[in-house]
Amino acid sequence: MLNELYHLSKVMEKQGAMPQELLSHRDIHKVGKADCLYLRLKADGMPYTYRMIGKTDTGKLWVHRKGNHSRFPCFRVKEPLLAVHVSEGFSEDAWKKASLEQKRQMLSDLDYDAVNLESRNIFIKPWNLEQMQVVMACKDRKLEALQRLIQRFPREYNEEFYAALRAFLKEKIQGLNEEELNFWKGILVGSFDSKSRKFLSDSICYFDIYELSQVSCPVASEQTERALIRCLLTKKQSEGGQKKLKISALSGEAVEVIDDKYPNPNFPVIGPAYLYSNNADIPCLERYGAQGIHVYPAGREQVDRMCNALSFLTHESRNKITWTSFPAPYGKNPMLLLVWLEDDVKNDLKLAEAVGGLGGTKIYEELCSGVLDLLRSKVRISPDSPVHLQFFEVLDKGRKQICLSETLSVTQLYHGFSEWLNAAQDHVPVYYRVNLKKTKGKEAGYYKLFAPGLGAVQKLMRTKYRTKRGNGVGIFHDMHSSSLTLQQIYHLLIPDIFKTHQEEKFLKECLDKLLYQAGDLLMDAGGFQTTKAVQPFSQETMQMVCTASSLVGILLYKLGYERKAIMDSSMFLLGRLLGLADKLHQNYCIVVRNNETPEKWTKPIPMQLIGNAMIQTAVQNPLRAFECLFERMTLYLAWAATNKNIGDNHQYLRLIKEICINLHDNGSDSLPQQTTVIDRAELYMGYGTQMPE
Repeated sequence: MLNELYHLSKVMEKQGAMPQELLSHRDIHKVGKADCLYLRLKADGMPYTYRMIGKTDTGKLWVHRKGNHSRFPCFRVKEPLLAVHVSEGFSEDAWKKASLEQKRQMLSDLDYDAVNLESRNIFIKPWNLEQMQVVMACKDRKLEALQRLIQRFPREYNEEFYAALRAFLKEKIQGLNEEELNFWKGILVGSFDSKSRKFLSDSICYFDIYELSQVSCPVASEQTERALIRCLLTKKQSEGGQKKLKISALSGEAVEVIDDKYPNPNFPVIGPAYLYSNNADIPCLERYGAQGIHVYPAGREQVDRMCNALSFLTHESRNKITWTSFPAPYGKNPMLLLVWLEDDVKNDLKLAEAVGGLGGTKIYEELCSGVLDLLRSKVRISPDSPVHLQFFEVLDKGRKQICLSETLSVTQLYHGFSEWLNAAQDHVPVYYRVNLKKTKGKEAGYYKLFAPGLGAVQKLMRTKYRTKRGNGVGIFHDMHSSSLTLQQIYHLLIPDIFKTHQEEKFLKECLDKLLYQAGDLLMDAGGFQTTKAVQPFSQETMQMVCTASSLVGILLYKLGYERKAIMDSSMFLLGRLLGLADKLHQNYCIVVRNNETPEKWTKPIPMQLIGNAMIQTAVQNPLRAFECLFERMTLYLAWAATNKNIGDNHQYLRLIKEICINLHDNGSDSLPQQTTVIDRAELYMGYGTQMPE
């Protein structure tokens, strides 16, 4: 990680893109995403007003801390404020069943004079106070609110402050909503933790001053955070003493190196991470007689610039431009993707969203077109200019690392994107009939296929769908790991420039894995076109269906199968025939069995129609499926021939005739007895193809 960030900082300095002031300090961190009670204190240091801050906004707040200890002005209240016997007497079952008013009454009836002596960590710790001495002497007006808060905040455990806090919480109970009541309950009595055998609260409180109109900015603001960083960095630079120079492992220059610890920057998506971590107590980690950070010495200013560059790339305003969240190939925690152009770090196009987004919409394709325009201009000027991709994964709570780091040229990325979009736009016209509400309240009649993003491909390839064979929506299984590695997924977007036999083998393996994961999903999606008056799949599932269908078309395109060739193939025609058989069978059941009309029907029809029933046979033995289909379809063909004006029977009969003629023209042996992966892909595409009515 250090080498990549050092290179980034040098590039940004060369371009003049590095922010003029340092944006980070090793002791200034983000609070973390959790519900938070924001309290404003009067001049006497007692709580006066409050508001709740949601998880997203809490994650933007700063905190001054040493490791996981000595926090200010944010405190994690680990033990409830009220005594253990109060927590023991509180009924969790009654709380869950209680109405809003009953919950308010339950909290109001608690004994607020019963003090939990273990809950006593809300005061400025000596370390924070020592570090903040420079703040008290600073003339920056943006630190005035922080200076006032430090002056009025308890220096040690203060029962008067705690009593005022408990009284304040009790006073506000009657005006609380459901979410706030749950927070109040947590901080007052907590919940029993079976592991520690104690009642724990784990509630977050953030403190500010009341008289905000008298200062330029509140404590809980980015302006105060920036001013505090400037102040602390100025203190570090002004500290006297002879600087000891050592050779930096990053640059080979003699510089003042870090001698205590590396900073721990707070990444979006994955949270705080160590730039460098080495346990000094493990002998095998010694190198050349050095331990801990001395194993890899780095210049203090160099690391500061690296953190500054990282802060620029991962700033909230750069979301989807230089960073984005990416589904993990395994586990629940998403990964962080960083993408940046070496010769244009400051560009504002959503390159990260294009490279790692979910896609599947017209907006995404338009976004990719804009990225292509940028890359095209770069290719003309500097075709070998590097593009850097880095994926950060969470191994466990304390370990985050780069799991993939790739550098490619803008030419490679441009050609990869162009082919991906061309392949997605050249797909067979597949539409899925749905009955979902759009944002404006209108019904979405059809899902149309758009280019999927690689994030959607990653999600799809770690999910297995198993059909219930005509008995409704099947079952999704999380495979816990993707069937394609991260490298393989990005190889789909950016393949080798020279097509080789190995490339063809790789694409066929990907297609085979895709059909294993999503073959049943495509089969059910096609079957529900006719068996259901309303699409039973959710909107999220339909997005997976469209991703799978689009990816089948993209892989066939990359293998050299263009749209016309696919639609003329016998397996595609067989799939279309199975879909049309479903349509005829549907009309027959609606009219003959249910005595309704195809235009408006409400009574159920069989859960599985003849085409859907034969598709599994067609996957194994297409010729046998074709023969069995016509044996079973004779009744429905005869009925449709005498009732051509019902529904679209005349159109179905015409299309069936055309398909049979085309199959005959393809030759008697055009339908194989055993299928290849290409055959199966064409079959599923043919079965799913449905033009809007």
